[in-house]
Amino acid sequence: MRTMTGHASLIAEMDQAADAMRESGAHVRRHDLQLVFREIQQAHMPHLSREQWLELFELWLERDLARLQTERRRTLNAILDAIESAAKANGPGKIRCVCGAVLKDPGDPATMAEHAPHVATIAGLRRLAR
Repeated sequence: MRTMTGHASLIAEMDQAADAMRESGAHVRRHDLQLVFREIQQAHMPHLSREQWLELFELWLERDLARLQTERRRTLNAILDAIESAAKANGPGKIRCVCGAVLKDPGDPATMAEHAPHVATIAGLRRLAR
């Protein structure tokens, strides 16, 4: 039972560390994650062999990537919902971002990159309000 508790704590702490690294805005490389994972793993489960901790890291990384993909899908769906809602509210040919800007081509990658944070923020606020 001690191992499972250590394992759960390790995973939760690594999730928080990875999220903090990403929130800094810096490009987070696999190697960076692996170094942080090793440090946390040694604090929680120092008895693991090299092969064991590397295998555990791979399992965590696979889980983390799935978590990121799920969040990306949620954000994209929120963006698409906001675009659809704005299109209905503004009529044909005139789509406004929640920031007020008129979007000429909401599907354009540069436009999405600029305005996606606005929509994600609003979607996050709506989730908090529920």
